[in-house]
Amino acid sequence: MARIDLNLLSKGEEDALALAQAAVQIVEGRKKGGPVLTEALDHNLKLWVAIRTMMQQPDCTMPQPMRDNLIRLSQYAAQKTFEIANGVTDEILDSLVNLNLQISEGLLEGVTNYKIRERAYKLWEKGGRPLGKDLDNWLKAEYEVTNAADYANAVKEFARIMGGGKPKKAAPPAKKAAPAKKAAPAKKAAPAKKAAPAKKAAPAKKMAAPAKKKAPAKKKGRR
Repeated sequence: MARIDLNLLSKGEEDALALAQAAVQIVEGRKKGGPVLTEALDHNLKLWVAIRTMMQQPDCTMPQPMRDNLIRLSQYAAQKTFEIANGVTDEILDSLVNLNLQISEGLLEGVTNYKIRERAYKLWEKGGRPLGKDLDNWLKAEYEVTNAADYANAVKEFARIMGGGKPKKAAPPAKKAAPAKKAAPAKKAAPAKKAAPAKKAAPAKKMAAPAKKKAPAKKKGRR
């Protein structure tokens, strides 16, 4: 990670770095508790009050929408801090830490983009205001601004150190799938029963006895 020269920081960059550092202090204070946590929360509140005061100054060079947003967020930070009077909760601490890191990164990005635009415009004027050189000027300005000090990586490093708030428990290892049951061997088919021998057909009955001959008619006697 690039080393940060604090003498080169703009006001917005100073605020971004201070917010990230305050977030780390709150996380460390959560681990130790007691006076350490109280001191971290008090420092964070004072930081937000100072930011609000500076945003309200007429000579503040930040864009007005950004100033208005920071003033509203400072009020939110104060409200969450005062809620601790009713008891410290993970929800409050996580809210403050996440707020600091998100605004720190947003401030840094906004300031960096502003400086890049400003530098690109100066390069364009210096080159005689040529047509079709916008992208070249922007890329050169971006290199000059971001290469001076990699503040975005500094903020990400703070985020990595604090672990996004309360350290999350590692997910339990996935259960190993139960070994597939071996298929039971197929039962041997019972041998087919031998077909019973076909019964011999009964001999055909003899034809009916020949009809009896009629007895000869009796002759009539003489009278």
